[in-house]
Amino acid sequence: MHWKFWKKNLARRLERRSLAEGSFQTKNFTFASSTSVFTLETNDESIALLKDSAMLDLYEEHLPPNVKRIFEIGFFEGGMPLLLADTLSPEKIVAIDYKLPSAALMRHIERAGFENRIRLFGRTMQDDGVALRKILDDEFGDSPLDVITDDCSHEYGYTKASFEASFGYLRPGGKFFLEDWGWAHWPDDKWQSDESYFHGRPALTNLLFELLMVHASDPSIVAKIEAVSPAFAVITRGDGLRHKEKLSLPAIYKTSGRSFSTL
Repeated sequence: MHWKFWKKNLARRLERRSLAEGSFQTKNFTFASSTSVFTLETNDESIALLKDSAMLDLYEEHLPPNVKRIFEIGFFEGGMPLLLADTLSPEKIVAIDYKLPSAALMRHIERAGFENRIRLFGRTMQDDGVALRKILDDEFGDSPLDVITDDCSHEYGYTKASFEASFGYLRPGGKFFLEDWGWAHWPDDKWQSDESYFHGRPALTNLLFELLMVHASDPSIVAKIEAVSPAFAVITRGDGLRHKEKLSLPAIYKTSGRSFSTL
């Protein structure tokens, strides 16, 4: 695989050289990347990253300038928080996942001297709004976030819960990146057959439907929604929320008396 350099401002900060197929290097880290080998694990030689260059390009294109504070929902093997920390140099990245960070991942963070820049919280469910908000309060205080990323369960209920809990922590104009929102519509048999892991589960697209209704009903809350690709959506926070305000999407959007039925 040929790995493209990230472009624009990020590319100028990124000291990356191609090593081998599916591998690249930043200033402090070596990454092993794949979007098909889900058993890839971080070890002492490399950090696992389940993203390809096309997805990284989308991040680079839509990241706001001067990113200082990032919250990631679903760190998995730690690839994305370490990549963003090493290329953007933010003040802090906080990430949650149900799995615990591995000893190898923590050694990478310690060797780079990023213990204060990267904070990882395992055994945290993304639909546990109380836990998420406590972590955000403890780690960021009253400082608003620039970016929230969600590459976690991709399930509608869980994802909606974490969105409602965290979106108000963004600054006005801040970005919420939602990955793999379109899995219910992807044509491959592994998504469309009853063998799919998501078979019978509500489509994550339902969350975008609700956010579109919020945008139409009150654009001061959701200022913009961009379905950038079938696997990447960007939701921009408006200026009508109080800082840290917890949302209930059905309480915001208007339906002219109609009932919203999930797909």
